[in-house]
Amino acid sequence: MASLGGKVVSNLRDKFRIVTKDSVHWFPGHMRKGLRQMQQNLKNVDCIIEVHDARVPISGRCRDFRTTVSGLKPHILVLNKKDLADLTRAEEYRKNLASEGFEHVIFTNFKDQKCQGMQSILPLAIKLIENSPRYNRAVSPDFSAMIIGVPNVGKSSLINRLRNKYLHKKNATAVGAVPGITRSVLTRIKISEKPPVFVLDTPGILTPYVRDVLSGLKLALVGCLQDHLVGQEIIADFLLFWLNKQKKFEYVNQLKLSQPNDNILEVLTEIAMNLNRTKRIRNFDGQRIVRPDYIFAAEHFIKTFRNGELGHVFPAMFARVTFYPTLVYNVFMEKISSRRWWNRIDDTVILGALPFRHMTKQLVDEEKVVAVVSMNEDYELKLFSNSAEEWSKNGVQFLQLSTTDIFETPCQDKLEKGVNFINKFRVDEKNPGTVYVHCKAGRTRSATLVGCYLMKVILIKLFNNLMNKIIL
Repeated sequence: MASLGGKVVSNLRDKFRIVTKDSVHWFPGHMRKGLRQMQQNLKNVDCIIEVHDARVPISGRCRDFRTTVSGLKPHILVLNKKDLADLTRAEEYRKNLASEGFEHVIFTNFKDQKCQGMQSILPLAIKLIENSPRYNRAVSPDFSAMIIGVPNVGKSSLINRLRNKYLHKKNATAVGAVPGITRSVLTRIKISEKPPVFVLDTPGILTPYVRDVLSGLKLALVGCLQDHLVGQEIIADFLLFWLNKQKKFEYVNQLKLSQPNDNILEVLTEIAMNLNRTKRIRNFDGQRIVRPDYIFAAEHFIKTFRNGELGHVFPAMFARVTFYPTLVYNVFMEKISSRRWWNRIDDTVILGALPFRHMTKQLVDEEKVVAVVSMNEDYELKLFSNSAEEWSKNGVQFLQLSTTDIFETPCQDKLEKGVNFINKFRVDEKNPGTVYVHCKAGRTRSATLVGCYLMKVILIKLFNNLMNKIIL
């Protein structure tokens, strides 16, 4: 049971019942073709402009696209839809991104023509290109940028805004409030005359296969899947379940409902009646009857959520939503860039990304891994990585320090526990061996733990050196 204004709300679901086991497939031909075209065109661009959703600034992105087979390119990260995001943590996001090498971060709202962030993008891009080596494009008189990002974050809208502002011309590329509008890497589009600047629009790229319907529902809810792939009423039902489970009852007042309700049919009926939306249909006898327009009501409910009218985003949910797309990007970038899946830090520690099961033999036999520290949550490990029992069968000790991706940093207790665990396997201790420390990408959660470990190692060495000098 939950409470709202002193009233008790009962009979809320604790699980979302899925009536089908079909999986959602979302990797249309334009995405596959787009990936190939992006790789082919990287050598012909001077700057990467990555557009992402400001509601999930840390996760779900192509986090290492700036390092490619053609070398380092200037990289600008544009976090769009800031009007829907909680910007009280904007400086924290900037610091986290800066620690990963993203120095140029701009928050924008493409719907606001006077947005200062949007107006600063092109001048910054020109400045970065002019101050960077252009390699094979050094003799080219014009500048070229590639716009990248996941679906439905505003890539095409950015191009049109820039074109309208600097060339005073109409839209050059189609936009829409649904994912998948841009179908391929288009021809170059001019957005500036002095200096001449061209951009390439690209399709949003997501994971080729949504493993279960629940993951598909989450992607659909935040607008990364077209609604009809799942069904508007099903998405609305999942949204209702999720809001109730999180005790987020703002929807009651926002939608002018009488009370919290866990029955989606009753909720949609009340929404439709409040909006005076009905449909005339024929019943089994052929007679015309009037009934609530459930599809319209469901779309209104979903739109209200996406517009930020039911509160800001909820970290745990978006960490799960973006897990598979980000994991695919990590695999993709490991294939085309200089980035490695793991790196040895010292004789004891390897810092790496999620260790897939097929990597077990290599880690144990070649890297001499005798222990693993995972900063992942259970859902991140479930499908691809070893469980504690599976590691144990390979003679590897396992410690899990679950930390939610995106917004949460490892707490002090977990960091202390992790450092103490690693220290048991130091080469100068009784149980020498290598410890593999990982999260999903090996860039944030696990790097924090390894950083703490290194600080302790350095302090110990400094102390020992100091004591030796004192004794001498």
